Amino acid sequence: MDETMKDEDKLKIYMAMAEVSRKWVTVMDTKAGFLSALNIAVLSFMWTGAKLLDAGGLAKGLGLISSALAIFSLFAALWTVFPRGSLQAVFGKHSRYTNDFKAISFYGYVSKTYPKGKEAHFFCDVLAMDAKALCREVLEQHYTICHSAVIKEKWVGRASMCLLLAMLLTGASLVAKCCAEF
Repeated sequence: MDETMKDEDKLKIYMAMAEVSRKWVTVMDTKAGFLSALNIAVLSFMWTGAKLLDAGGLAKGLGLISSALAIFSLFAALWTVFPRGSLQAVFGKHSRYTNDFKAISFYGYVSKTYPKGKEAHFFCDVLAMDAKALCREVLEQHYTICHSAVIKEKWVGRASMCLLLAMLLTGASLVAKCCAEF
């Protein structure tokens, strides 16, 4: 019995791996959207509902710090979904990986390398690939998607931490405001 896997079977497995990685990218983008909404809610509550800007002393100071954290968290959440349309945006400008690879499955590479009117070159290059080359392409795609997901995860983590701190400081600011009123 031959236990070696055919390239066509490997291709199916590698495609499934890349699809799972794509779902993690979607999860990070969804979390970033949720964090953005929470940040807007915290900022709105602080300045229109609780009117912490009108409070004095400690309550106002904590409110300002909390606002700064919420704004940074909002920025980090938005940075998570910022498009990364080139391999350099994912790996850095001087990555050997980006310089030596034809990423025929990466939209940024395809649109830059094969502009409108050059689709015949694209089709020719892709159709010339055998199963082994396609397997490598799908693995490269999975690798790139994983790195993109990690970038997104780091920014979601930063946004989450800043939002948590902003919420804690908002609570402390409310306590300080209530204590000052008594």
